[in-house]
Amino acid sequence: PFENAEFISILEDRNGDMWFSTTSAGILKLDRDDNPTGYSIRHGPSSEMVLSLYEDPEGSIWAGTNEGLLVLQEDQFRLFNRSHGLQFNGIFRMIEDSYGYLWASGNFGIQRMRVDDLLAVKHDETGEKRLNARLFDTSDGMANHETNGGVFPAGWQMNNGEIWFPTMQGIAIINPSLLAEAEGDMEVHISSIRFGNNEFSVSDHVSIPPGVHNLEIHYVSFDYKKPHTINYRYRLRELGDEWQSVENRNVAYFTALNPGSYTFEVTAEQFGVESGVASISFEVEPFFYQTRWFTALLLTGLFLAGYFVHLFYSKSQQGKELKREVDEKTTEIQERNQMLESLLKDLENQNNVLKDVAWVQSHELRGPLSKILGMVDVVKNYENFDSIGMDKDQLLDEIDSSAKNLDRIIRKLIADIDAIDKGGEA
Repeated sequence: PFENAEFISILEDRNGDMWFSTTSAGILKLDRDDNPTGYSIRHGPSSEMVLSLYEDPEGSIWAGTNEGLLVLQEDQFRLFNRSHGLQFNGIFRMIEDSYGYLWASGNFGIQRMRVDDLLAVKHDETGEKRLNARLFDTSDGMANHETNGGVFPAGWQMNNGEIWFPTMQGIAIINPSLLAEAEGDMEVHISSIRFGNNEFSVSDHVSIPPGVHNLEIHYVSFDYKKPHTINYRYRLRELGDEWQSVENRNVAYFTALNPGSYTFEVTAEQFGVESGVASISFEVEPFFYQTRWFTALLLTGLFLAGYFVHLFYSKSQQGKELKREVDEKTTEIQERNQMLESLLKDLENQNNVLKDVAWVQSHELRGPLSKILGMVDVVKNYENFDSIGMDKDQLLDEIDSSAKNLDRIIRKLIADIDAIDKGGEA
């Protein structure tokens, strides 16, 4: 694959091996015995172009490409780009100074990063480490921020430590000794809170009326040369501890916040230097139906409604129980009344039967009895039976017939009385 490849840059490592970057075939390595090894970078959709090479203090080879920085580890490349802290991805030339910094040129200027940061991200397996790259461009004195690349060398370090990079308008000369001092402190300020046509400064007691759905908080960190290189993070403490990164945007938007008190916090970061935390507190007022007193009143009303419903239910149940008991007692009384009526009717029937028996039997009984008594009196007082028209035998027969008739009547009377005692009718 290297037969038709064009070489861009060359690097001799500490072991004496030679490394070549190419326009279309990745990287070629020739050891001291001229044994070649090819490395395909395979980090882009189709590009195999490598623009520059760099060996770090630990002996790892780094490659500058249009997609970012690559580091070779165990014959595999790892990519680092803007998401890891670079100011731009296209790296034309990399030069290390004597103060622990690596300078990398590109179409948007020159970025500087600590070599220790390169080693840290190389060994980081968590993805939390970042490259804190500092951008230098026309605001720092460059005649043109677009440096040249694709040729070798696209930059050079002089014996006095100066670093020269070619640009579209001449040479950019860097004296690292003048820039080795520590970076100045950063500050961030909250300028205002806005909603609708209202704007409040941070010195005001900000109270957001109910019904506001869109809220803006504006903040700023001052750098008149490179404001676009400042990155911001913010959070509302009441909504969680996690910070939200918004890169260079200097306004935070919130929609439909619930009523309550909030504290907004924001920090700024530039070239690895982070500011302190600026904060502001504000309140979102509730509608009347969102207040605690309304909630308490509503709960009280619900409690009273539940109490009265329970009371009504209890009364209803008591009424049903009372009605059931009354119905049972009424049924019992009706049954007893029916029984009494039946008994009274039976008693009345028995009385009627007794009356009939007494009346009928008394008349029937008196006839034969009177006849017997009369016959007996005749027997006692008369000696001559011819005078009464019958003889003695006829008289006795008449007495016997009347006695038998009386006996029959008495027996029937006893049978009728036994039937009344047994509940029957005569």
